[in-house]
Parts: sequence; structure tokens; C-alpha cells
Amino acid sequence: MTSILFVNRFYWPDILGTGKTLTELAEDLAIAGKKISVLASNTAAYDPSQRYAPDEAAGGVVIHRVTAARFDRRKVWGWLLNALLFYPAVLLRLLSMPRHDVTVFLTDPPLLFVLGPIVRRIRGTKFVCWSQDLYPDVAVELGVLSRRSPVTVVCRWLSGWALRRADLVVALGETMKERLVARGVVADRIAVVHVWADKKVAYPVQEADNWFLEKHGLKGKFVVSYAGNMGLSHEFATVLDAARSLRQYEDVVFLFIGDGKQLRRVEEQAQDVRAVFLPFQPEEQVAYSLSAASVHVVTLKAGLEGVLVPKKLYGALAVARPVIFVGPERSEVAQVISEAMCGFVVEQGDADGFVAAVQRLKAGTGERQAMGKRAYEAFVAKYERKIGTAKIRELLEKVAAQ
Repeated sequence: MTSILFVNRFYWPDILGTGKTLTELAEDLAIAGKKISVLASNTAAYDPSQRYAPDEAAGGVVIHRVTAARFDRRKVWGWLLNALLFYPAVLLRLLSMPRHDVTVFLTDPPLLFVLGPIVRRIRGTKFVCWSQDLYPDVAVELGVLSRRSPVTVVCRWLSGWALRRADLVVALGETMKERLVARGVVADRIAVVHVWADKKVAYPVQEADNWFLEKHGLKGKFVVSYAGNMGLSHEFATVLDAARSLRQYEDVVFLFIGDGKQLRRVEEQAQDVRAVFLPFQPEEQVAYSLSAASVHVVTLKAGLEGVLVPKKLYGALAVARPVIFVGPERSEVAQVISEAMCGFVVEQGDADGFVAAVQRLKAGTGERQAMGKRAYEAFVAKYERKIGTAKIRELLEKVAAQ
């Protein structure tokens, strides 16, 4: 039986993007007969005071957790200290654990996969990087690091050194693959597996059956929804400028669901628009909260194409809703929307284009439904959970058999 170990900061019961996606993959691989273990942090993503058990089993997966720092992750220094202290704790645990056939590193915290070649050399395990984002590219594009700073240079060298030694690198899209090749990773060692959503969690709910609308005063409204992490990589100025222009329509409401480093700022800047703010919803309510949208919004700051792929896109497709994407045309999200013909792509800063898209969808119920139908068809054909996890299972089986 193939034994696979996944290493990432967050895992079940955390609902943070990488933790949720990894949980779905690990449990599907366990069902498929693989021996699956996970090494993660014992600290909750959004509640540092909460601690998880050091060792337990759930969903057929054996979970090991290392003691992690609990500084405030919303502050840059807190996030940095949490990350820096996580690496040595993970390495020590990896070197003391039983050997696995394949060790898969995700990228939370950044450059976690740099431990891969070390473990590969000492323990003889195959090393795979499942790239959720690219560092230091994220920090550079967000202005946290300069392109030529010593930290950037060292991080870029470490990243390239580790990635070139991986038996396999899994990228989230073709644009990310291009960036990886530019770093010197051999194209044949890169596999593209798109992000997915779970049709048992996110599925279309008809308006007449959706209690979520009534509960939050959204019944009969045209709801423009942003649901997911509000991190520094996401652009909100365009969305809020458009919201101000749309105040003339009393039935247009902007719904923000989630948390993140920009939440407080967005709340402050949305004081003069019709907006509702809600926390992340429990899994059993996700279908209702996502289906409350008339149209979903996905954003990505310019320069981050191929560096990040917003996962919230796939939840929107799963509930059969059109999408307005604020971000670069040459990005995975824009390509998905274009291929599926399920929404609009608006450049950052083009609030008028955003307003025009909302007005068009608001006026054209038939067009909105047609876009939603095409979104769902694309989801079922390409982006459903079982499709993605089956592809990764096949890839890991090949790596283990090499």
C-alpha cells in the first residue's frame, strides 16, 4: 500500500483555503486505499487561542501536529514569526517520523517545500511540491519586498533550488506552470491540476428554497457577492467604487462573506454603500450562502497572474452563478471565464466596466441564467472535487512507482 505524507500548516477542521482543499484530497486518497498521513500545525487559522490534538485520526487520515507559535497572523510581524518558527518544528518531526513513499509539501507557510530535498536526501522519500502560490513573487508584487533586496534574492534561489529537485511539481494552472519553467523547473516534471469545489458542499439552491436570503434581508435583492479570503492579494477599490455608482439602484446589495487582512479596511470603506458583512459560513450552509448571489465577484491584483489562483471562482461555478472577475486578462480565472462564457473580465480600476456588467446582468435575467448554466456545466466537466483528486492520485502513484 502506497504511503503518502502531506505537510501543510493548516488542515481539518480549519476552513482556510489550503486546509480545506488538502482535507478533501487526503480523505479521497484514503478512500481509494492509500495510507495517508498529514503533518500540520496544532493552532487554528483564525483563532490562535484554539489548540488541536497533537495526534488523531479523522476521515481515514492519520493527523500529526506540531506545536506552533500563536502570534496575531493579521499583523505582518506576527505572520512572519509564526512561519519562521514552524519550519524547524516541522523538520524535526519529519526526521523522527516513519518513512513514507511520497512526501507532498504544500506552500503554507511560504517556501515550506524547501524542506523537501533535505527529507528526500536523509529519508529516501520521493518529494512532491503542490504549489498553491509562488514566493517570493507574491511578496514582491504586493510591495512587501523589493525585487533586488537580499531577502528576495535568497528566497528566489532557495525556491528554485528546491523546486528543481522535486520529483513532481503540481501547478494550479498553465500560467503558473509557465512561471515555474522560467525558474528552471523541467516542464516534464510539472503537472497542472486545477482547483476544485465539492458538489456535495456547493450546489445550486433555488431562490424560493433559500432561507439564507430571508435571514439576512436579501430577499428580492440583486446580490453582488464576494465570498472568501480578503487577503492582500485581492483588489477591492474597483468593487467599492462600482458599489458607490450603483447606489441609485435600491435593490442592489453587496454581500461580503469571509475574513482576512483586508476585512477591516473594506468594512470602513464600505460605510457609504449598501453592504452586508458576514463571517465564513459553516460547511452545511455554504450552498445556501453561495446561492444567495445573483453574481459572484472574484478579484486579483495586477502582477499576480500565475502566482495565485483564487479558489472562490470554483464555488461560484458550482452554484451556477455568473462571475465578474476584477484582474488581469492573462490569468487562470480570466481563461476559465472566457472558455466557459460564464461572466465578465474587468481590469483593475475599471469601475465603469464593473457597473456595466452588473447593469447588464440585472436587466437580462435570461442572459444571467444562461451564464449560470454554462458555469455549472464547466464545473461538472472540469472542476469538481472527484476529478481533481483523481488526477492527483494518479500522479502520486506514478511518482511512487518510479
